[in-house]
Formats: sequence, C-alpha cells, structure tokens
Amino acid sequence: MKTTGVVRRIDGLGRIVVPKEIRRTLRIRDGEPLEIFVDKDFIALKKYSPMTDFRTLAQILVDSVYDSISLDIFITDRDQCVAASNSIKKEYYNNPISSYLEKVLADRKKVSSPVKEVELSRNHTETISYTLNPIIVNGDVIGLVGLTSPTNITDSDEKIASFITEFLCKNIEE
Repeated sequence: MKTTGVVRRIDGLGRIVVPKEIRRTLRIRDGEPLEIFVDKDFIALKKYSPMTDFRTLAQILVDSVYDSISLDIFITDRDQCVAASNSIKKEYYNNPISSYLEKVLADRKKVSSPVKEVELSRNHTETISYTLNPIIVNGDVIGLVGLTSPTNITDSDEKIASFITEFLCKNIEE
C-alpha cells in the first residue's frame, strides 16, 4: 500500500470524501460498496464484491457444467473475471472485463448474439457466439455469466446460462 499524501477531514456525519482521481484510478463508481478495515490507528477501504466470497463455488460450477456440455463459460464481477472454464482461463480469469461487458452490466439485460467478432475480456477479441446474463442480487448487478461457442448458441445453451445465473443469485442472496 502506498501513501497518497491526501488528507481529508471527517464531517459531522462521519463521512470522508475520496478524491475523484483516486476513485477513477481504482474504478470506484458512485454507490459502489467499500469494505472498511480497522487496526489501531489505521483505516483502510477496499472495493467490495460479493462474488469474491463465491469464487470457489463459481469455479466448481463452471468446471462441472463445462464437463457436461463442453462450451466455454465464464463468470465475472463488475471488474474482472472470477471463474472460467479451463480452455479460456488464460484469456479471461482475473483479467479486466471489456467496455462491452461493462455496458451489458449497466443495461441489466440478457444479451445473446450469433457468431461475430467481440471483445469480452479487455484486449482480447475473438469470433464467437455468446449469451450474457447479468447476475442481479437484491436489485444490484454484481456480475454476469457468459457462455460462448464457436457455432451459434442454442436455446438449451441459453437455458443453461440462465440456470447458472439463477443458482448464483439464490446462493449469494442467502
């Protein structure tokens, strides 16, 4: 952790303003949850993602479904990929999501497309068919489930992606 040299006062309600430059650098959006860590004379803020607690479950789910249907699957939070099938892990896992996926998250709608060139992970473009399902928990979009194929996605593939999304939503809500 590095010192920024920025000093802020706490207002009467206990609020601290985080400068725009720091929010932009760390990609913290308005209304985004932050975790607070306290130790003696030390307070630290960390971006909070509910998907962090479910990385292991998400990876097990992705691996299990991939073993059954052999289509590439990935799961993201709002910033990066948190789980991916082995065949695409190098290109997706722990890499930032593309601006296109950020737009899908903002729109909060399921998106499907026939085979075309698309950037799903930042700086990685490929020609695929895909379905993208936002994960919405308690009214907040926390990530998405993506299923990709070199050929067109079928209705049953879309249902599988929807199942994965619903499974994660129900587990995270509890």
